[in-house]
Amino acid sequence: MKRLFQMTAKYRLGRGALALICTVLLCPPLAEAHYFSVIPKVSHTDVGKEHSVIVSFTHISKQAQYDYSFMKLVPDREMLNGRLIYKDGTESDLTNLFAAYDDPDGDEVTGIDSRRAVARITKEGTVTAACRTYLNIPGAMVYTGFSKHIFNIAADRHSMASVGGGEVAEIIPLSDLAGASVGMPIKFKLLYKGNPYAGAVIEYGNETTPIIQGEEGPENLKKLETPSDEEGVFTYTPDSAGRNTVAAMLDVGGGTYYSATLSFEAKESSGGSSGGCNASSAAMPALLLLLGSLLPVIKSGIKKNAKR
Repeated sequence: MKRLFQMTAKYRLGRGALALICTVLLCPPLAEAHYFSVIPKVSHTDVGKEHSVIVSFTHISKQAQYDYSFMKLVPDREMLNGRLIYKDGTESDLTNLFAAYDDPDGDEVTGIDSRRAVARITKEGTVTAACRTYLNIPGAMVYTGFSKHIFNIAADRHSMASVGGGEVAEIIPLSDLAGASVGMPIKFKLLYKGNPYAGAVIEYGNETTPIIQGEEGPENLKKLETPSDEEGVFTYTPDSAGRNTVAAMLDVGGGTYYSATLSFEAKESSGGSSGGCNASSAAMPALLLLLGSLLPVIKSGIKKNAKR
């Protein structure tokens, strides 16, 4: 991917060159490789503090890779927009805040590798950063990417809200992500224009997933063994605390593609048997069963002692 971008950079701006560059970025087999994604750097921001929303075309769940500058484009509102959505339904528009940004953790490429909007957090509770891109290159492809980063997660069910509308692909959790923890399976639903989408390959990654050099450049997303079912549902089990990402790329035919990503925080597992109240509580049923089986023996012993 990196080499191909460097090749396309030699072309002058023009319709043919633009179509070629976009084809390099998003069309098969590359459509299955790079997502439009929000790259979360932190999972909690105090009210009154600023939060950075970084977007990029990437196949790494934690790093930016490629920006519109590689397509010789300056994105407008239709091409790139974003919102912060609070639990009460109010929103802060990010669209006019996006600016070119070099992600210090991003892949080393020539040119800008991401866009960033910085906004102040004004309310308590779960916040969703929801961003969309739309690229329509006549004769080449149509690509719509929708990405959500859920942060400041609280048990307010806002993480389960569908916020994409009827023109995108979107991943929504079927339980409150405030309970997300290592080793606990989580069910998600993949929607395409508001309807369940079956048979989609689901990819995932987290902060510990190693970055490798794949056929299309650096990547760290891996595939779940089971695709989305007939109801669009799939199950993902975090195996590492910290930020986790699930993603799907949909080829709906006619050179039209939709991508969806969702990132969120998973906590360390609260389980274990290291003693204390949890261990005692787990052992109590077995202890009661043992005492019940010994009760006749105890009663018989008491009677014998009474006769003496």
